[in-house]
Amino acid sequence: MSVGFEVEEFRDHHYLVRGEVDGDAVETRFLADPAALDALGVGSSPAADVVRATVAFLLQRQRLDELPPQVDLEDVAAAYPDFEDALRAALDA
Repeated sequence: MSVGFEVEEFRDHHYLVRGEVDGDAVETRFLADPAALDALGVGSSPAADVVRATVAFLLQRQRLDELPPQVDLEDVAAAYPDFEDALRAALDA
């Protein structure tokens, strides 16, 4: 099931992701600091694009309303061994 969502920067390196699940508004925050982007090998990509690709990756595994209130890209990389490769592939597509 495809879920639409929006990504908006609300503070340096912090992004707000908004979507809707079963008619209810859902929000979560993502931290995409430059050090994390560099560590993931995507430092040259716009951070908002990295967040979009990360949300899409996570939505293949769980619902938007199941995400924690704040997500750090480093935590996603630690939790999912295939994340870095999937992220690079999504950004290259």
